[in-house]
Amino acid sequence: AEARLGCSRAAEPPGSADAGSPGPAATAPEETGPITPAPPPVASDQAAPEVAAAPRPAPQFTGTLRLVSTSNPSQRTNRQGNYYFTIDLAANAGQPLQQVTFKQVEGLEFPKFDVDDTRAFAGDRRSPGVDLPLGLVLTDPLSRSVTVTFDPPLPPGQEFTVALNARNPGRDGAYLYQVVVYPEGDDRARGRVIGTGRLMFRRPQSPS
Repeated sequence: AEARLGCSRAAEPPGSADAGSPGPAATAPEETGPITPAPPPVASDQAAPEVAAAPRPAPQFTGTLRLVSTSNPSQRTNRQGNYYFTIDLAANAGQPLQQVTFKQVEGLEFPKFDVDDTRAFAGDRRSPGVDLPLGLVLTDPLSRSVTVTFDPPLPPGQEFTVALNARNPGRDGAYLYQVVVYPEGDDRARGRVIGTGRLMFRRPQSPS
């Protein structure tokens, strides 16, 4: 057997190659495309319910108000006279006073009131103070009531008197008036009954 002489070649590490001989192909880096945002959520057919704003509370008095006194110095029937109602609007009333209604709840006749001669003043009948400005004054024979509006409204912390002028009824006896006060505000304002005033009317005595 013929011996073959050859040159031995050292083993090359993997991945190496002779110059001029093609090596294994390099791996290209993986390309990253633009980030696509997630689609918006699909709107539901039903809209979210709107939260209704809480309604404002109706204006109302929170403190003390009271009818102090009622008087009518001229008590003879069929005579012109003034009916005095003194009201205490305490400092803790909580609201200015805008309106007072005098509702006749007892009496045989409804007097004929002179709205143009209605007045109001600070204090009481015996010690009157400054006049208080009035707005609209209304009389309603059907409901047997007189309503007096103050313009501007009266701030709490004072005593005042309303003087209603009227021709006294022709029938004598006791006439009762319920007094209702209303705070400043819209037509939701809550009235408060503060008392009932009593007026007396007498027939003139016949000469003996």
